[in-house]
Amino acid sequence: MRAMLGAALLAVTLLTACQDDEPGPKESSAPTPAGTDETSAPRFAPRVWLAEDERFTPMSATAFIRQSVLRYEHDDCVDPEPVADPVDPGKLRTSDYRHRKDADPGVPSPAKPVFPCVRHSGAEVSPDADGGFYLDAPDGIQPDDAPPPMYWEHHRADDTRSAFVYWFFYGRNELRPAGTPAGNTHEGDWERVAVQLRHGEPVAVTFFGHGADPCSVPWAELDHEDGHPVVYSARGSHASYPSKGWHVSGATFDWTSQGDLWNTQPRALDAEPWYGYRGAWGAQSLVPGFSGPAGPYPGRQLADVFTDRRCAVPARLPDGFAGTWETRDPVEQSPATRPYHMRVVLDGESNAVEYRTTWTDPDPHLACSGVLQLTDATGQWLELRERILEKEAGNCVTEGTVTLHRDGESLKMTYTGGGVTGSATLYRKQDRPPSPPAPAAPDGIRRFEEFLHALGREDIAVVCEIAAPAAKKAEDQGFGPCEQTFRITFEMISPAQKRALRTATVDRAAVTETTGRIEVPATAVRADTPFTENDLGDYTLQYLDGQWYIVD
Repeated sequence: MRAMLGAALLAVTLLTACQDDEPGPKESSAPTPAGTDETSAPRFAPRVWLAEDERFTPMSATAFIRQSVLRYEHDDCVDPEPVADPVDPGKLRTSDYRHRKDADPGVPSPAKPVFPCVRHSGAEVSPDADGGFYLDAPDGIQPDDAPPPMYWEHHRADDTRSAFVYWFFYGRNELRPAGTPAGNTHEGDWERVAVQLRHGEPVAVTFFGHGADPCSVPWAELDHEDGHPVVYSARGSHASYPSKGWHVSGATFDWTSQGDLWNTQPRALDAEPWYGYRGAWGAQSLVPGFSGPAGPYPGRQLADVFTDRRCAVPARLPDGFAGTWETRDPVEQSPATRPYHMRVVLDGESNAVEYRTTWTDPDPHLACSGVLQLTDATGQWLELRERILEKEAGNCVTEGTVTLHRDGESLKMTYTGGGVTGSATLYRKQDRPPSPPAPAAPDGIRRFEEFLHALGREDIAVVCEIAAPAAKKAEDQGFGPCEQTFRITFEMISPAQKRALRTATVDRAAVTETTGRIEVPATAVRADTPFTENDLGDYTLQYLDGQWYIVD
């Protein structure tokens, strides 16, 4: 569906997430016919680890086409009828589908609040030659039952250098900041990596990140599975990385992990019925980065397939550091401030950090938490990049550098960042009795219903009180304060939806409950007007300091 114009106000921090521009290429190349390379492509095809809790898994591009309608993007108006419905994949590579390039906008009406297109004129164009066409997918598009394919094409730089470019297709990109139903979301998502060859043998893999120049990792330094390079797909954004853990690329903050391993035989692109289509895969938005992207097609130039620019590969956590460490005495900070403690959880992938006045005070003056990205390591020393994601109380420097040195059975910590320095000694955390159980989930359900009613009333005070932890997390990621973020959200909710939210309830049978935590999907909301995940989003509530709050 066409993207909401209100999303434009969030684009400042998200537009780099899914743009496919090629900034400053040193070298570009286009695909060559498959030919004799067809037997070699499966040999170097990557194995892809999909992230845990990935909602939009890979799918067949043909299945996406069969569930979509074909439209043409006029900048000033919207055609009431599609160019084709249903769409024949084989006709996308031909001139069978035609549409006039120019159109004048008519007058909007209550039934058609956007400008409808009238009086088409200009030259007729076809999707095999014009990029103005786009495939408009339904909400909730899903893969078919067949195993999803991986696609490949062959590039050649010279007599000795060649590459296989492997393309992955997902039905939807879903990179949402915590605590808001808006984010960098769009239909259709093409991702790719390239295996560089010298004299027919692999030497490196090129990664095409979001908002960053392409970079490569030598073949020998990658993880391998049965001789194939291992690639990690980021949750929601599907950006490809060479390792697990947190990754910062441009304006995005991606997470990769070992969820499900995608192991499939690749298929040659030039054998696909739709190969030759030059339009977009997904609805178009006025906001850069929120539109369905272009996909592979004959002659498409790709920048830096053969780059030797090295990717930043996270260091490995040495033996003996893994575990939970915390201070017994407060951190010594300059400039001086109220005493506080520090705790880190090291496992090499999702290293966590927490600062708190004390570990037992129910109303702390300082309570912040975040992640630590390992940047360098030896057997006796770690360097980590710290990023604070949640500020429950007080204020912490958002980014800094933490170093940990072995000192017998303890770790000596030093910190620098934001004009602040600190030092402390951390000890392995001793097991403690479990915390008392959280109250009954119905209290959390009622709390969430109060949040929905406040959304419908545009009661910013109540909304920001209940969603405080999640909104603070989003603010730390660059999305502005809660009052600003949710006022944008109010603009994206229709008057009919607002009226429905004022009396909405939650079907407890449709939520997921664990101790102190409730997962509420959009489909659990019962209202006079139905809501999809694209309208409202999914939410997580957690019991914190005697009350239920939205944390994600």
